[in-house]
Amino acid sequence: MLSSTLRKACAAAVLSCLAVGAAQAADRPGARCSDFRFNADFLKSYPRAPAACQEVVVRDGTKVVRFSAQVRRAAQDHFQIAFLNAVGQPLDNTTLTLIPRAGQTVEVNGKSIPITELRRGDKLDFWVPENAAGAFLDRQSKALSTIVLP
Repeated sequence: MLSSTLRKACAAAVLSCLAVGAAQAADRPGARCSDFRFNADFLKSYPRAPAACQEVVVRDGTKVVRFSAQVRRAAQDHFQIAFLNAVGQPLDNTTLTLIPRAGQTVEVNGKSIPITELRRGDKLDFWVPENAAGAFLDRQSKALSTIVLP
């Protein structure tokens, strides 16, 4: 059985770790959509994109914004999607075209599937790095897909 002094020391250590973790999470750069810096060309082509921001996370030292979207059209070498707002409704009639790299998968309903299995109406997530005009199509991808700017 632990002594009273040892229990108090353990409790103090746990609380200290929790406080440090909370402070680091609060200070984590890029934790808010409003702090994210979009690529100027991307933002010019998709000015409503910031309203579709679901979250901003740091991935391999780079801030990335997560978007949700609905597939409007799927072809062998590209697909078109519409941004979804925070409640899962299409943001507007603007579509974004993505050209994936060979062999890439896309995250649909939390699962990675081959691009060739995408269907109209599928809802997916994708991530855009800060100041970039490309997208990661699943959480594990290291390769950027091309965003076709109109």
